[in-house]
Amino acid sequence: MDSLSNPIPKILIVEEDEPLAADLEECVKELGYTVSAVVSDGHAAGEVAGNARPDLALVDLSLKGDLDGPRVGGQLCRRFDVPVVYLIDNTRGELFERARATNPYGYVLKPFDTRQLYVNLQVAVSTHQREREHRKALIELERTIGESTYRKELMDTVFDSMSEGVVAVDDSADKFLYVNPGARQILGMDMTDDPPYRWAEKCGAYYPDMETPMKAADLPLMRAIRCGESTDEEDVYIRNTKKPDGVYIRMSGRPLLDNTSEIRGGVIIFRDVTERVLADEALARAFDQGRLEMVDTILHNIGNAMNSVTIGIETVRRNLENDRAGSRLFALARAIDAHRNDWVAYIADDPQGRKVMPFVIKLAEDFGRRNDELMKTVGRVRDRANRIADIIRTQKALDGSDMDRKDIDLFDALSGAFRVLRDSLNKRGIHTEVDCGNAPQEIRIRESQFHQMLVNLVKNSIEAIDEHAVLFGLQEKPRIRISACAMKGFLFLEIIDNGIGIQNKDTRALFTPGYTTKKSGSGLGLHSSANFVIASGGRIEPLSEGKGNGTTMRVMLPLSAVAPHVAAG
Repeated sequence: MDSLSNPIPKILIVEEDEPLAADLEECVKELGYTVSAVVSDGHAAGEVAGNARPDLALVDLSLKGDLDGPRVGGQLCRRFDVPVVYLIDNTRGELFERARATNPYGYVLKPFDTRQLYVNLQVAVSTHQREREHRKALIELERTIGESTYRKELMDTVFDSMSEGVVAVDDSADKFLYVNPGARQILGMDMTDDPPYRWAEKCGAYYPDMETPMKAADLPLMRAIRCGESTDEEDVYIRNTKKPDGVYIRMSGRPLLDNTSEIRGGVIIFRDVTERVLADEALARAFDQGRLEMVDTILHNIGNAMNSVTIGIETVRRNLENDRAGSRLFALARAIDAHRNDWVAYIADDPQGRKVMPFVIKLAEDFGRRNDELMKTVGRVRDRANRIADIIRTQKALDGSDMDRKDIDLFDALSGAFRVLRDSLNKRGIHTEVDCGNAPQEIRIRESQFHQMLVNLVKNSIEAIDEHAVLFGLQEKPRIRISACAMKGFLFLEIIDNGIGIQNKDTRALFTPGYTTKKSGSGLGLHSSANFVIASGGRIEPLSEGKGNGTTMRVMLPLSAVAPHVAAG
């Protein structure tokens, strides 16, 4: 008994007969137990039990006083969880019946027999110990059941509160394990009336083309059960009597596995993406319309540039055709040739010859002026030819031939937006400025999309200046400024104009597909710009102090994506 795992039981002796109490104490110790105390009345027994917490009490059933034997035994059992073995004589009666009501763990006849005492002590201590462990196990079981119930109720509450649909099915595909209210709401019906393998037929499942029926075996839920396949973000079109207009749902499925990785069922989570799909379709239509407008703009810009090229070439032709300086040069050459043999005397003594030197100087000045004019004209022609090349290169990029990210010069890219729209800017007398400030010299990005974003934003500023001129007139020179700087892990781009500005309430709608305040236009420009910025991990936001106060369109791109060398530094 004397071990750390099995400590020696402590025995409380409650006996009025002092000689008998002494014999009991000695015998108990000889049997290998510890005696907590030996007391002669019930009050003392209660105090010892409260302090010493004995493992068992030997109680004289014949105790006198207000706390007799049965009362002491009942008190020790109820208050202190101490098992009781009564010391009794041969008498039976009301006292014995009261003792039985306290559920004692044994009886020892007086005068006691050592073997009988030993057996009673052993049985009482071990039985009480087992009962105590059993009670602890029951308490732990109740706690575990309570926690499991709480978790189940919590999970039910979570799933029931989800707007997404959640459906779980057993491995036989014959029984629904769980269907949350979100699933019923999205599908328009309760699926549990029929087995899961009829789900596709009952709910009216189609492929995204809205025409081809989907077989039950092709649904992510069945593939998870039958093949253990995990699926993510698959679109399914649902049309039934409750959803006659149809809904698009985006579905993900997983198999339910046990501890041995055996498939025990499947679960799917899906959500209604009808609005998003319809918005994408509207965007595609707007994009097609926008491309037609863009092609028209490109052809218009090319036509303007070609007009300038034609005018420049015609100017060069006229200058060469009416070349007075050349005619005068040929006349001088003939005069010099006529006096080849007396050239020195001719220019020194002849009145006409003395005019040759001033004539040559004047002729050189005329050639210089004509040269300057021709160089300016040729420069304009070259600029217009480059302009045409830029337009064609931009169009080719928009057709998808340049979708890879590459390193580009930031200042040149920002200036390129002004070059594309130079005719529109010059026509309105808009002053432009590019300031790269504290920005990386090069960035890595999809050049064509970045370029088109800038063109869209600058074009938006031009239109804002036009609207300001119509409503309020132009009290100051119209201007558009593009600034760039690196700060707080982002590349900040700001397109700043002094156009009409925006009201705060308008900012949410600016980037939605199809939104426009113009009578003509696709409403695609700002939306496609926002899509590009968001896809690049950034964000775009308009800033304005209200109508008539201009707008700053701020674009924030993460440096880690567009300038990793700067972000690392």
